[in-house]
Amino acid sequence: MFHVKQIEDILLSFSAETACNITTYERASQMCFKQENDKIHDETGPYPNHLSTPRPPAGRHPPDSMTEAAKRGTDRRFAKGKLSPCKSLPFTRQKTVFCKPKGKLSEKPLPDLSTEQNKRNNKTKTINPKQQKTMNNKTLLENLRNIPDFPKKGVTFRDVTTLFSNPECLQIMEDELYDLYKDKGITKIVGIESRGFIMASALAVKLHAGVVLCRKPGKLPCETVQESYTKEYGTDTIEIHKDSITGDDVVLLHDDLLATGGTMKAAYDLVKKFNPKKVYVNFIIELTREGLNGRDNFDKDTEITTLLEV
Repeated sequence: MFHVKQIEDILLSFSAETACNITTYERASQMCFKQENDKIHDETGPYPNHLSTPRPPAGRHPPDSMTEAAKRGTDRRFAKGKLSPCKSLPFTRQKTVFCKPKGKLSEKPLPDLSTEQNKRNNKTKTINPKQQKTMNNKTLLENLRNIPDFPKKGVTFRDVTTLFSNPECLQIMEDELYDLYKDKGITKIVGIESRGFIMASALAVKLHAGVVLCRKPGKLPCETVQESYTKEYGTDTIEIHKDSITGDDVVLLHDDLLATGGTMKAAYDLVKKFNPKKVYVNFIIELTREGLNGRDNFDKDTEITTLLEV
């Protein structure tokens, strides 16, 4: 009969203006039937009446609405090789276009944005304990008394006794210290002679911890453990009772002022002799404008906090 190649050749000759009341494939099928019919007619004579009109294969019947005039018009257009426009749905032959990228494609895989985002969200910043910020409560700063040229000229003495005598300031310091150490598991608080005794005792009550006194030689009645340190005018010694700290304790060292850090460093080394689980260090005031750099005396892993920075 006819070949698919014939249908494809006819399909390629169609334009967007050729679709009428029948589909493109059906129109092409009709042309193949007509050509095949003419070929048989020329070779063997006319078909019998019941075969005069070739029937398309099953499933390829033209619609019943197509009139003979429409058929003849379609045949004439095909015979002349020129197709007239019609008002039915246009036939559009779609082509697959492959765009060639400019340049060489990068073989680097795209980053996983979700993973990168999770890394940014989960990234934790390591904070040096020596660089922890102070609280600098405004009320405490306003009530802190500064005495110039004491104990010598050019030195400004920070007098914390004005904070101890003010009930509001005393409460603020107690609350801030409690917030800093309430979750640390503190069992002993070592107060450095003598202004360190006050807030060490107040905080110990809230933390349900014990108080250990760190004093100069000759002030404690029982057997003691001592530690000496160098000062600008000589050496000094501090001591605590031998049975005051055990290896199961978590210790907080407290004093009123961090200047050069000599006294607190000696107390820190003294407490470390007892091998406690952990040692923390706290001051009410830290001097930062005199260039004394008291924090540099301590180990890097020492956690130091202060309430005021002046």
